Amino acid sequence: MPSVAGWPGAVTLALLAALLAATGADLWRVWMGDASLGHAPLLPLVAAWIVWQRRARLREWTEAAPAGASLAALSGLLHVGAYWADVEFLKPLSAIGLAAGLCWFLGGRRSLATCAGALGLLLFTIPWPTTLIGRLQLPLQLMSTALAAVFARTCGLPVHRDGVTLSIVPDPTRPPTYVILVAQECSGLTSLLVLLALGYLIAYYTPARWWKRAALFAATVPLALLANALRLTFILIAGAAHGAATAQWVHDHEQPVLIFACALGLMCLRALLLRTECPSPDVPHHAAGAAKVPDESPLSGPSHLTDPGGAADAADAKAQTPPQAPGGLLRRLRWAFAIGLLLFAFGGSAYARRPESDVAGADFLAPLRVPYRSWPSQTLALTEGERSMLEPDAQLMRRYTGPGGDTVELAVIAGHRKKTVHTPDYCLAGGGWDTLSQRDVELSIGGRRMPATQALLLRNGDRMLATYFFTDGESSTRNLPQFQIHQIVRRLAGRRTLGAMVRILVSARGDAGEAQRRSDDFARTVLPEVFKALSRAAQ
Repeated sequence: MPSVAGWPGAVTLALLAALLAATGADLWRVWMGDASLGHAPLLPLVAAWIVWQRRARLREWTEAAPAGASLAALSGLLHVGAYWADVEFLKPLSAIGLAAGLCWFLGGRRSLATCAGALGLLLFTIPWPTTLIGRLQLPLQLMSTALAAVFARTCGLPVHRDGVTLSIVPDPTRPPTYVILVAQECSGLTSLLVLLALGYLIAYYTPARWWKRAALFAATVPLALLANALRLTFILIAGAAHGAATAQWVHDHEQPVLIFACALGLMCLRALLLRTECPSPDVPHHAAGAAKVPDESPLSGPSHLTDPGGAADAADAKAQTPPQAPGGLLRRLRWAFAIGLLLFAFGGSAYARRPESDVAGADFLAPLRVPYRSWPSQTLALTEGERSMLEPDAQLMRRYTGPGGDTVELAVIAGHRKKTVHTPDYCLAGGGWDTLSQRDVELSIGGRRMPATQALLLRNGDRMLATYFFTDGESSTRNLPQFQIHQIVRRLAGRRTLGAMVRILVSARGDAGEAQRRSDDFARTVLPEVFKALSRAAQ
């Protein structure tokens, strides 16, 4: 595309394509394992088509913008650092920033504005940070559940809501006839991510003022929430009228229909915006300000939607491009700077991938027996959705049942990826548990003091004591960000980063003090073997 650059431009373009392809290959594994990003593989193709439509505006690459060079250099450093620190969402984000910086540096603000819409679309291919997802999923679950209960009652259904559980209760003296649990996968986040990308495209191709396009894009959020609540309502109606099998069929097939309905809603909003842009047929469209939209906004859209080849853009670019003054060290070395920066980003990220091929291997926690007293134990497992989200290298999940029916559950989720080690707060809250109290404690395990967090939980009159912390077998902390910083330091030092979340759940039907003593005794008895296995794997 850079026709005036010759072989330096071709080398730069090839290196940038290779960098984006390598980053995309890493993203592919995430896309295939995350249902909320099932649309992501299509977006790079759409972005490429947007750039191709406006290719005539990308003929001149004679700039050497210092601001663009700064953005490109910062993004290149961030790209390498993201691979070293294993920050999943920063890897593609920094690659997009590097592409934007080089476009600005070599082509000026005009080229950056031309590519801004396509680069902005690529942001919707990036997986959200797991911490952010954890913060959003529970509120979305609760809001969707509350709205679905309101809609179902409006339809005349006798719905009882308990946290994220919805029950059809025609007779309060008898068990419910149908019950659904709004799981994390049904929180509406999947629909939201798909609709955000769709809303961005619709706003991009809407010739209106920037704030109206921003409002159109923002309308995606309430539409997605409403669509998910309606989906749950239809499931309840189907379950109440025709049974669980019909409700399951509706659950499996209605989401595409509701996304299509949301798309129609966005198109209706777009039509209303266009009517306000051109309120009268006697007023030319450009008089309402639509044709004066600046190119600098990613939501601005193309200026000539009826000219895909860009002939008018080419004439306009030729007329407005100022002659470039010779001289200037940065201008003379601009191609060397771009090629060197891309080589650094590509090589540095490839070198930083070494820990991905140096993992612990097979599930090293599976062979552990870890008995507790003479209590019989039952092996538990992560759901398919949890495994896809966390991608653990090893897991140990057991439930121990005492003579009086008391239970103790142990969960150890370990892996070399940063996202594997997660806080269990939102998992417990998503299961309907309310936190009554929480405090910091120290556990005495094998002669060492282990800081931990202990919370008393309540659900349907049942109480449970939860104790959890994060460890690599040698050191531990109750604070997840602090533990992640510790893991980042290990990666920067070229050492294997293997961490684990350890959680103990003890039934607290009687005295809370008795539950705490049992939790402490369980930790002293069982966890030393777990720490040894983690230490061996980390070494």
